[in-house]
Amino acid sequence: APAAAAARHPLLGAVCLSDVGSQKKVYVVPARRLAGPDSAVRVWEAADGGQRSFRPERAAAIAAHMRQQGRAGLPGVITLFEHADAGKKLSVLDGQHRLGALEVLGKQGRLGADAAVLVEVFHEAAGDSAAALFTEINQAQPIRGVDMPGAADGAAKRVLEEALQMLKRKYKQCFKPSANP
Repeated sequence: APAAAAARHPLLGAVCLSDVGSQKKVYVVPARRLAGPDSAVRVWEAADGGQRSFRPERAAAIAAHMRQQGRAGLPGVITLFEHADAGKKLSVLDGQHRLGALEVLGKQGRLGADAAVLVEVFHEAAGDSAAALFTEINQAQPIRGVDMPGAADGAAKRVLEEALQMLKRKYKQCFKPSANP
C-alpha cells in the first residue's frame, strides 16, 4: 500500500488498507463506528428519493441469519460516500440493511466489540456524483434462485436452460439482458 494509505480516517478512525487512486479507499472498521448511537455514518438520500427505503424487518432478517450462521462480521463490503462539500460527511450508498443488522445485533448484545467490517469509501466532489455511483452499484442483476449453490442439480439446470433458450429463440421480443423482460 502507498505511504498515504497509513493515514487514519477522521470519522472512521480506521487506518486505510488500500488507496485505490484518488476516488476510493478501503478500510477495516470496527462495527461500533458504523452502527450505533455514535456513528458518523448516515444513509445517503437522493434528492429525487433514489435510495431504497430502509426496512427494519429486512435488517432484522439479516441479523437473524447472521446469528444462525454464527457470523461475527458482515458478508460483503459496505460502500460509503464521502461528501467533499460537507465536512467529510459519510453516507451509506450500499449496505444500509447490513448496517441495520449490525445495529440489531449490537442492541441484543450479540455484536462483539472487535467485529470488523470491510468498508470502501468513495471520495467525490459533486452531490450528483453520489447518485451516479448509487446507480452504477445497483445496476447489477439479481441471481436467479436456480443459480444459487445447491438449489438444483446439474441435470435440472441443463433442462431449464434448454427450455429457456427455446423460449428466447421463439419470443425474442420478451428477452433482454436484464432480468426484467
